[in-house]
This record gives sequence, structure tokens and C-alpha cells, in this order.
Amino acid sequence: MQKITGCFLIVCIVESLLLSCTTQSNDPYIDLSQSEPLDHPVLLFRFNNKVPIDIAVKDSLAILLFYKEDTCGAIYNLNTKKKISSFGIVGNGPGEITGINFLVNKNEALQKDSICFYDMNQGRLLAASIQPNNHFELQNIRNSPNALYSSYNQNIANNLMVARRVRDDGYMFFIYNMENQDIKNIEYYPKISNLDIRARKSTYAPRLALNEAKGKIIAGMYYLDLIHIYKINGEREKTIYFSKQWMPPVEKNKIDFRSRYTGSTGIFPTDKYCYVLRRQLSTVKTAKIVNTHLIQLDWNGNLIKSYALKGDFVPGLFIHEEQNIMYAIQINIESDNAEYYDVVKYDLK
Repeated sequence: MQKITGCFLIVCIVESLLLSCTTQSNDPYIDLSQSEPLDHPVLLFRFNNKVPIDIAVKDSLAILLFYKEDTCGAIYNLNTKKKISSFGIVGNGPGEITGINFLVNKNEALQKDSICFYDMNQGRLLAASIQPNNHFELQNIRNSPNALYSSYNQNIANNLMVARRVRDDGYMFFIYNMENQDIKNIEYYPKISNLDIRARKSTYAPRLALNEAKGKIIAGMYYLDLIHIYKINGEREKTIYFSKQWMPPVEKNKIDFRSRYTGSTGIFPTDKYCYVLRRQLSTVKTAKIVNTHLIQLDWNGNLIKSYALKGDFVPGLFIHEEQNIMYAIQINIESDNAEYYDVVKYDLK
């Protein structure tokens, strides 16, 4: 990633797609035209000299991960709006970290629902430890299974892990059974004829959510306007579309997703529901127009509620279901063209 514009997280050029795709008559389709407007976010923190890329909340603390800083993250008090400490010194030395992301943790043995991280480059699962003096430490709770090494978008439950490999191995994502070390590779779907092999990794990029208790995996497609519902044995149960034209039209044998696409850029699973952050980008002349939806689904893919948000957001979000609050990071460009990253919260009641 590079900090160039507010769209740095979602810029990708995909070449050599020769098929314009629409839904089929028997495909499930969810109409979002009646989404409830979600206005008046509460501003918590504003950054203009650093880029927050993800957020988690624990009690009165907000944990933010940053891009290209000397430390990976920082802790802020939501009540006082003050920074408490930084953590995760970036480097290759002892105790240092080359880069981490949040790990969706539903594993009873690994401090279920605690704030956990995955260090992709060093293959470690880390848990946050907050000391009485508010000192924040990362504790190595276990080494990563070999199957999880060099992967991202990880979810871990009691018996299963799901993740996506960094390299293009010919599959969309994988399911790893920690009991018998079995790996189930999930093929790219839907099939797009004549797709250049160099384009498929980005074209089929998913955002993953696992609910082992419900027996489901939801894969929200980053650059395609659809989601897949899978059983935990890897069987695709159904695909749900949010628009009739779920992939941008082909122009001159290629698609430039920088100018137009709709997809699921963020995803957040809870025990009851799965929340999908849907981003719709279009370009009129030279102006980029972004529409955003927050979609609440049950684990069978049924729509519970949808919200229409104003503005553009980075993919990282956090849902506090008991308090009906969404924490998100909004990208704002002011009249002087200064770019700000605002940590905000919305009341979902």
C-alpha cells in the first residue's frame, strides 16, 4: 500500500476480462434501494499525518493499526479521547514486528473475543495484554500452523481456520481443520471465461467471515457485487447479488477497477450476524463518487437491515453489537484538498 489518495486501499487494475456479467434469473438478489440513511457520525479521532487502516474496541479502549509507522498500532481512551500508548515496534529484531493484522478470534483456548493479531511474516498468533498502568503488550500465544503461514484475512474458531494465501495458488481461500490438519481449498467462483491468469487473484479477492457454531463461512467479494455463503465443509450453499450488474462492463478487453466497481470492502462477524461494508465507486468526468452501505445479514444470507452511509471508508470496521454501535474510519478530503482519516462511531439503533 502507498498513501497517495484516500482510495489507496482499493486501487487495483484488472486486465483481460472478456465477459460482461449479470445475475441469472434464479440467483438470489437483495435490493438495497430502501436502505435506512445512517447520518451524523460522532467524530472520535482525526488523523492527517498518519493512516489508520483498522480498528478494534475493548471496553473503553480503541486499538488502531496504522500503515507505515514506526509502531504498528496505538491505544486510545474513548472517554478522554487521549492516546495511551503505542505498540508493536516495526523491525526484524527480537521482539519486533514486520506487520500485523487483526485476527478474528472465536477460539475458547485462545482467549475467545480477546484482541488478537496475526504476524504474517513471522507466522505468530499474538494476543493483547493491557497492564494496570495501561502499558500495552503483545504476547505470543502460539506459532502459526504451517497452513496459515503467509496468509491474511484470518478467522480462527475452536476447530477451524479460514484465510487467504498471499500468493496465487489457484484458489479463492482455504479452510484448515486444526484437529486433523486437513485443508480444503475453495475454487474461484463465479467462473469468468477467458480471464487472464494474472488477473484472477485480485478479481476474486474475498473478505472472509467464519461462524463455526452456525456451520457457515461468508465470503464478500472485494471487487464484485456479491457474496457467497459456504458450509464449513467447503460446499457453496448460495451466492447473493446486490445489483443486477455485479461486475463492471468490459471495455477494450480490460476492466479498470479504479474508475468503477462495487464490492464488499469490509466484513465483521458476530455470533448472530455478519456485517458487510459495501463500497460503490463510479466516476463522472474526473470526479469520483462513492456510495457506501452497511449490510446486516444472518448466517444464512438473509437481509436483516441495511444502512446507507455518506462518504468513503477504509475497510476496517468494528461492530459493538450489544451497544448497537459501529466504529469505522472515514476518509474526508476538505476544501483545501487536505486528506483526513476520521475515526467515527454510528448509532445503529
